[in-house]
Amino acid sequence: MSAKPAKRRILIVDDDQDIQNHCQRILERAGYETVSAMTAGTGLDIIGNENFDLLLFDVFLPDFSGLELLEQVSNGQLAKCPIIVITGHGSIDMAVTAMKLGAADYVQKPLSKESLLAKVSENLPGVSSGAQKASWGAQKVSRGAQKPVPGTEIIGCSTPLLHMMNLVKKAAANDITVMIYGESGTGKELAARAIHALGPRCGKPFIPVDCTALSPSVIESELFGHVKGAFTNAIADRDGLLRRAGGGSVFLDEIVSLTTTTQAKLLRVLQEKTVRPVGSDSYCSIQARVLAASNRDLLEAVKAGDFREDLFYRLDILPIYIPPLRERKDDIHLLVSHFIEKHATAQTKASSVSTEALAVLQQYDWPGNVRQLENTIQRVLVLCDSDIVLPRHLPAFLLAEAAPDASLKEPDGLVEKAEKNTIADAMERTGGNKAQAARLLGISRVTLYAKLKKYGLEE
Repeated sequence: MSAKPAKRRILIVDDDQDIQNHCQRILERAGYETVSAMTAGTGLDIIGNENFDLLLFDVFLPDFSGLELLEQVSNGQLAKCPIIVITGHGSIDMAVTAMKLGAADYVQKPLSKESLLAKVSENLPGVSSGAQKASWGAQKVSRGAQKPVPGTEIIGCSTPLLHMMNLVKKAAANDITVMIYGESGTGKELAARAIHALGPRCGKPFIPVDCTALSPSVIESELFGHVKGAFTNAIADRDGLLRRAGGGSVFLDEIVSLTTTTQAKLLRVLQEKTVRPVGSDSYCSIQARVLAASNRDLLEAVKAGDFREDLFYRLDILPIYIPPLRERKDDIHLLVSHFIEKHATAQTKASSVSTEALAVLQQYDWPGNVRQLENTIQRVLVLCDSDIVLPRHLPAFLLAEAAPDASLKEPDGLVEKAEKNTIADAMERTGGNKAQAARLLGISRVTLYAKLKKYGLEE
């Protein structure tokens, strides 16, 4: 009988006992062996006497900075051991600085099981994460990797996305009307396609309809059909999309743009499962499932008089909210990998993105959401002249938003300046409230008090 392979060992250095315990539970349940330390000094002592496969450091520690610890470790015998730093909310500059000093990656608080396991998996060769890195058929893509299953190409492992995909699975299993909400570019049609692809109608047509692209008279003909002579150029009877879909699905995107007259006709379709073609006196039965979407809150549209209340309740049986990209930034690295693979051509040089460039991409709020990110990566691939995407290859609007403080470019005092700037920013955001600033940074108040004193930031 062959010997059982040794568990991968991970050292966790964090002065917050709750975070330490949280990390240990997640990692040990995933099959890793963990050792923990509360201070940088203790961490160094342990590193000097034991071997580890990965190190997990907080950037704020009570005795000296986790970045100073990182410098010492990176310059020593463990330079080849992957190091992941833990940062608080809004500490992107600290993460960038950490990666300049040798960190392989960073993870932001609050730490979710999915994001932590994904980061560990990515930085330990040969390790498969217990997290669902890409939902239901979609995986982090590298060149030559298998493509996601069509209809389930919703990439990500963040908590908001996994929650949304759980609802998608429930919607797929239950043949009911579904209302999908989300900002422009979040992937509402992808969610609708996933509901169709994962359900019993998967082998039948999926027909998307952009309700904003057609005039009221045209959209009624498109949806419900028409008879010969119903209007000019109606030279023959024609079935509408709701009938042509058969037992498939019809996706009505931006349904709020329909006129109230068309809304009334659609309500009857949903209630009776019949349609009356334009110009006809008779009704035809349909079997299609209707999925709808809007970038506007339909209940607010009802209150404003723009949407029928009875149709709202008929549609809103199972509402699904697609989170904007700014709420799921943990997914950006997976999306970037996917888009690099998707848009690579014979002329494309870049096959990956540097940690510094990724940090810039993750700092931006992406008002155009996933669609804007995809367009940006496509543009970058055309312009990139090296094997790896660097910050200089990114568009100016990203660099303008993410440019670190000029002092961070100076070699001397890099760690201290990055830490001081991050703490000062947190204090400013919270109006000097130390308890709130500590929560924002993801550190204890004791550690914050020590850092404020160290940098002369006490009031």
